[in-house]
Amino acid sequence: MRTVLGILNIILKITVKRNFKNGIRVKKLRQFDISIDNPLTTGGTAFKRIPAPEGNSQRVIVYFHGGAYVSGPDRNHLSLAIRLSKATGSDVLLVDYRRAPENTYIEAHIDAAAVYEYALENYPGEEIVIAGDSSGGGLALAFTMSLRDAGGPLPSKLVMMSPWLDVSMSNPEISPAADVSDPVLSRAGLAEAGAMFAGSLPPGDYHVSPVLGRAGGMPPMLMLSSSLDILVHDCRLFHRKCKAEGTPLIYSEYPGLFHAWILMPPVIREAQQAFSEVVEFIID
Repeated sequence: MRTVLGILNIILKITVKRNFKNGIRVKKLRQFDISIDNPLTTGGTAFKRIPAPEGNSQRVIVYFHGGAYVSGPDRNHLSLAIRLSKATGSDVLLVDYRRAPENTYIEAHIDAAAVYEYALENYPGEEIVIAGDSSGGGLALAFTMSLRDAGGPLPSKLVMMSPWLDVSMSNPEISPAADVSDPVLSRAGLAEAGAMFAGSLPPGDYHVSPVLGRAGGMPPMLMLSSSLDILVHDCRLFHRKCKAEGTPLIYSEYPGLFHAWILMPPVIREAQQAFSEVVEFIID
């Protein structure tokens, strides 16, 4: 299996990392985007409702896809959402939030709020889970923090998979060596995409960089990251903040894995292991 992961690392460096290495290549990243078929809309925001296999589910997962805030969803995001629905017996709402550079965090948060309001109107509040991968994981955390600060109803649980928690990429622990060792992402491209997403907002604001926000007062959370991911340093920082503030966070860091490995096919053992961890957290 390690041989397979090594081959995947090489393929990712050739096919994906080049889109981040010397700035963000939006058009190249978007070539794998898919159109959501038969979308529902609420407040002008499009989303795909993936019903639970047996129907009439009381639990719903509001899902924010990754894509560096400039692309997505792609087939991997849709596949993961379908698998989550089947494995947890939940409806999944895959949010087609607006992206940079045409839009900023403001529109993304408006879209998140619209679909979350739909969930509150159609499901019991105690059965609503918010989840996301990569930039979607950062959006999931930032949006939940904004709900907390507004005194609004919080989700019952929050799941973050390889989340991007600081669009400024200013963590001093992100060394040049970390940039080189990551087979998927690069600091330069992420910083450019993050600036697009933040717009006129300072990049240190928690609405775009939630690792810099207050960790207290949050629902139970699960966060997955991996040692080769350049974003792991901010995940570790958020884990330390949660410990210091007594905030319930389960943090799992997978050694030798690349960014968003959970999106890989379940034949990859570590991807299935991470997926099972997410499922167990949601249904427990």
